[in-house]
Amino acid sequence: MVDNVAVINDTHHSALGWGVIVGGAFVAAAVLFLLLAFGTSVGLSVISPWAGRSAGPATLGLLGAAWFLFAAAGSFWIGGYLAGRMRIGWDDLSAADGRSRDGIHGLVVWAVGILIFVWLGIAAASVSAIGASASPNMADPQAYILDTLFRTTSVPKERAAHREEAARILAQSVGKPISPDDRSYLTEVVASDTGISGTVAEDRVKAAVIATKEAADGARKSAIYAGFLSVSALFIAAAAAWGGAIRGGKKQILRALRSA
Repeated sequence: MVDNVAVINDTHHSALGWGVIVGGAFVAAAVLFLLLAFGTSVGLSVISPWAGRSAGPATLGLLGAAWFLFAAAGSFWIGGYLAGRMRIGWDDLSAADGRSRDGIHGLVVWAVGILIFVWLGIAAASVSAIGASASPNMADPQAYILDTLFRTTSVPKERAAHREEAARILAQSVGKPISPDDRSYLTEVVASDTGISGTVAEDRVKAAVIATKEAADGARKSAIYAGFLSVSALFIAAAAAWGGAIRGGKKQILRALRSA
């Protein structure tokens, strides 16, 4: 038996079914958004402020990564399946060409779905930013470091300005040693504002510099892990969309054969 290959003479015709692609992409992005929201809620439910009643950071990170991979693969498989299942039949194509087109439809669903999901993520981030701005108690991580640096029972008028200057000095110490002039100046300011001895103030400055570097290093490692995880999850989601579209297209072919 010789496989038939379709020859399309209409130059304005596209082999991509954009209707089913956009529909599958919206479904994939919506399912992914909901699954991640559900996972976040479950993750928050297992976190406790009491010692010994919450899973450790490593366990939570591992569970979060596994859930993200599952959510990305599952949602884009569904989106690809819908695109393959609802596409217009290609009865004049060989089975191999049909699978290839279904797989390509799944990849386009994946690409469009990511764009939609990014848009949803930006919208959610905007809402979170508005909520954070309305909550003054949500301070940045360096605020605690500065609190330990200027901890005292008195509140000098210059303390707020000194805190801001200290934050800039500590930020300059990330990635390189703090200069002797900055260290001496910061020690003098801390001793003056808090009333402690110069030795204790120097110890506080050393601890603050170390804590700042550790926080920056932790943020760097988290960004690296998140980047690798995101790329891996997106590649897996692309493969899932490809497979889902082929599966949906196969169902479409079987339905057409039964009705023939």
